Formats: sequence, structure tokens, C-alpha cells
Amino acid sequence: MSFDLKSIQLFTRIAALGQIGAAGREFRLSPTSATQRIKALENVLGTRLLNRSTRSVSLTPDGEAFLRHATNIVASMDEAYSELSGEAEVSGTLRVTSSATFGRLYIMPHLRRFMDLHPKLELELNLSDTVLDMVEGGFDLALRIGVLRDSQLLAKKLAPCRRVLVASPCYLEKHPPISTPADLSVHECLVDGYKNSWRFRHPDGREENVRVSGRFKSNIGEAFSAAALDGFGIAALSLWHAHEALKQGALRVVLPEVELLPDWNIYAVQTSTGHTPARVRVFREFMEAELKLQQPIWEEALR
Repeated sequence: MSFDLKSIQLFTRIAALGQIGAAGREFRLSPTSATQRIKALENVLGTRLLNRSTRSVSLTPDGEAFLRHATNIVASMDEAYSELSGEAEVSGTLRVTSSATFGRLYIMPHLRRFMDLHPKLELELNLSDTVLDMVEGGFDLALRIGVLRDSQLLAKKLAPCRRVLVASPCYLEKHPPISTPADLSVHECLVDGYKNSWRFRHPDGREENVRVSGRFKSNIGEAFSAAALDGFGIAALSLWHAHEALKQGALRVVLPEVELLPDWNIYAVQTSTGHTPARVRVFREFMEAELKLQQPIWEEALR
């Protein structure tokens, strides 16, 4: 039994993109040639890897099982080539996704330095406030914020992501004082979609759930930040997002003695292939180092 490495590489890209034609173009293959390569790979393995339709393809159960091995094979060969050729520099294409606001504030300002450190690396950065499927999108790494729910992904915590309640001085001056979480029930609270409660941890460890409401809702932090600055009401924002406005006095912390739950963190997430390519590792380590430098700056806004 013999395997053609290029066909294995092609298979992993078809699995990521869901299209034979799109994956074939990356290898400068026509759809017919790409299809023939996959059929040859299936013949060698003695099983069908893909379910084919006129517009897209999906993995068969055997295809899903083979993908785990194929991904490791491709990554191992990339690293073996780099090591044996004496190539010290990371190369290839790195595909990363992140929320739009976080990416604009904390990825884009550092990209030039990262790319200068790795001149043979190509980077595709997808910024979206929608949580994208990593396999379907063909992403190597995702930077995600909050609480992770997908147990099939491998995650490394890069930094804590403390959240605070904030409001503008003009809003606080025009509305009743807030001394306990229960006071929030009569205030304009900027809530995320259908969520209608905030949970808190008091200094003594006691937890409290408070129903909140407001006339303004959104699904992205940037909208909450803008609305809070305009005096719409009280928003729950991450320190990385609110620290500048807090330092400038444009926003004030509400109920600083209690903590918002659940605890949030910033994670680097990848699919559970069992192997971390060098291009993924260097970007993850780079962002972890940058966020460690940022952490004291964020916390300073609370002093």
C-alpha cells in the first residue's frame, strides 16, 4: 500500500473547504484532476472518504476517521521538511479567526512585527463577530473570548478576561443610585440578545442572579460600548474593551465590589488533531506574550 502525499494534502483541504474545486485550485488542479486524485486515494484505502453532491462534499464516517490521521501526516511532513532542510523559519499559510473588535484592537497593531519575525509565513485573518466553524472555514486557530462550550476543540488559555459593569457619568447622574446588584432591576441595562439576567459573586463568595432589562439589545461588544458612552444605560464590558474609556473618565465602573459571572478568558482554540503545526504554535505564543503585556494596562483602569 502506497500513499501520495499531495493527495492526502488535497483531501485535508477538501475536508476544510467542503468543495473539491476550491481545494483543487489551491493545488493548481482542475476539478476533474482533483476528483481523480481523491478516487485514487480511496482505491488505495479501500473505502469511500467523501459524499459527493453537485455543489459540495462531506466526509463519510471513514473520511472523518482518516482526516485525523491525514492532518497529522501533513503537519509532520511540513515540520520534517523544515528540520531536514535546515529551514529555521516557519512557512506555509496560517488561517486565523477572531472577533472583529478584539482583532482590530489587539491583533492588527502587532501583525507587522509578527510577519517580520516570520517572513516565509502567509497569514489569512478572518475577523467576524459570528463564531465560525473551524473545520468548515479551514481555520488553523481561533481566538475566542468567554466560556468555551465545544469539547471537541483544544484550547489554551492566553489571558483572563475580566468583565465589569460600566455606565457614562451622565447616565449615572440622571438615574437612581446603584449600591447593590438588585438595584439594577430598575435601570436600563444593555443586554445581549435574549439574555435577561446577570450573575454576580460577592466578596464573601455568595452568588446572586439579577433579572435585568433595557430598550437596547445587541450581539456585539462594540455596540454596547458605543451605547454606554452615549448614555443609553449600563453595559457589561471586558476590561480590554473598556479600559481606555475608564481611564479617560468617559465611563465609570458600576458595583466595583462584585464580580460578574461566569468568569471569562481569552483562548487560542484549534481542532483536536493531536498535533500543533509550527505556524500555529508561533502565533499562539506571540499572542500570549502580547496579552501578558496588556494585562497590567487593563487592570490599571480600575485603580
